[in-house]
Amino acid sequence: MSMTPREQLASATMIATHEIVVNLEKAKSSLESLINGMQDLTCLITTEGRIIWGNQRAATWLQIDHDLVHLCQMKQLFKEDDWTQFQNRLEPFQRSGLAGAPSEFQLPIQMGPNSREILWSVRPFQAVSVRRGTILLLVGRDITEVLRERAEKAKLETELETAQIMQAAFFPPNRIRSAGIEICSFYRPAEQCSGDWWGHFNFGDGVDLVCVGDVTGHGAASALVTAMTQATCMAYANTARTGKSKDYLHPSNLLHQINKIVYDTFKGKFFMTFFAMLFDTNTGVVRACNAGHNFPLFLKGQYRRQAIHKEALPENVKPFRGPEALAIQGNPIGFDPETVYLEKELPLQDMDRFILFTDGIIECKSEEGQMYGSSSFRKSIARSMEKEGVAFRDSIVDHALQFFGKQPLADDLTLVSVDVFMNKKDKA
Repeated sequence: MSMTPREQLASATMIATHEIVVNLEKAKSSLESLINGMQDLTCLITTEGRIIWGNQRAATWLQIDHDLVHLCQMKQLFKEDDWTQFQNRLEPFQRSGLAGAPSEFQLPIQMGPNSREILWSVRPFQAVSVRRGTILLLVGRDITEVLRERAEKAKLETELETAQIMQAAFFPPNRIRSAGIEICSFYRPAEQCSGDWWGHFNFGDGVDLVCVGDVTGHGAASALVTAMTQATCMAYANTARTGKSKDYLHPSNLLHQINKIVYDTFKGKFFMTFFAMLFDTNTGVVRACNAGHNFPLFLKGQYRRQAIHKEALPENVKPFRGPEALAIQGNPIGFDPETVYLEKELPLQDMDRFILFTDGIIECKSEEGQMYGSSSFRKSIARSMEKEGVAFRDSIVDHALQFFGKQPLADDLTLVSVDVFMNKKDKA
């Protein structure tokens, strides 16, 4: 028997309604699974703090079966004083109902013997029925670990800031004029605490020690290594000024002392490359010693005079082919306590220029990922060789920084140039 149009409409309506109910049930089940899987506590509560419904995380915090959550009070999670504060946060919703403004606050809960810091968020929940009064949606997020990490980070930043201040005190001025030499320097760290360090120590009587070092790594440990190196150099210079022994005019003795101190302290866990140059303008020599550091570059005074005054070179002097490397080998500081450091002695001439540096200036990259490199560095030095100390330093640094562009430095950058004036003292 066929159905009338009215019956057909009623049947179709029933089928559609059934499908809608089934889909709603599926959606409800999916939503409950999602909420129960959340790491945050999620509850529906009354304005007095009684739980109407809660997810699996709520059951975990309450330490009960999930089916019993609706029989609990939020009070079970708090110490007495904290519960009073929690009630005070809910009280405005008793007056304002659904018009109450959402609130966020931090209060701890007690989970067994442990206290956990919780960030709470509470807002009115538009329920289907209001017969139970105003219902609130409560979400609690455990931020204990976040706060602990934040405190540890703040402590670390404070330690790094202290180390940075301490380390900055070790660096000499960026322009030094001594009897017979002028030093111009540039230093920029890649991070808060640098692995780079350089120093100048005057021995008196026309003798100056200039040294540069690069500690493996960064942070407080590198600052400690540089502090030890600084202290050793200061003690060495003080002894050299007051003593009569000529042993202190040999930088190899200094490197032996630093190497022993660093190795005995760190047992080979931290290394430092180090180059020391001892300028003696009275006798007209420089003694150099290396501990695994980049070879300094050297511009002979006669080439600089030719560039400045357009003087002809003597017949026995080869044409200028770029800065020379002051090549000396040696193990890094702290690598081997038995290392023997060798020296090289060179005669000094008026207008000689020595350029000490760390690998940050040649290994840092441009925004396109291209490394600056030794070739660009050497060409920059050759182009600016006729310039005075400060102008020379600025020209070299500006060229490198323009190449790097906005790319953050991958390593610390240190440059130290030393100009020799054999015919002048205390050059102004």
